[in-house]
Amino acid sequence: VKGSISIQIEKFIPWAQAHADERGWINLDVKESKGGKIYCEVSSWKPNRASSEREDREFDRKFDEQTKAETNSDDMPF
Repeated sequence: VKGSISIQIEKFIPWAQAHADERGWINLDVKESKGGKIYCEVSSWKPNRASSEREDREFDRKFDEQTKAETNSDDMPF
């Protein structure tokens, strides 16, 4: 066991509601201090929407190219 977490529900629920994102999630980063202690921190990272959309388009393009290269119409039974 690397650690344990104890949560007092009555205090946690209001805190969680205040820190949750628009989808109702709280993302925590588990970190290690310079002194070696493990702790959690609310992650404030958010994806760059334009970058994410660009990566999605690039994936789709590469997938389409690979699918076309692997597909031989002579092999299709119809």
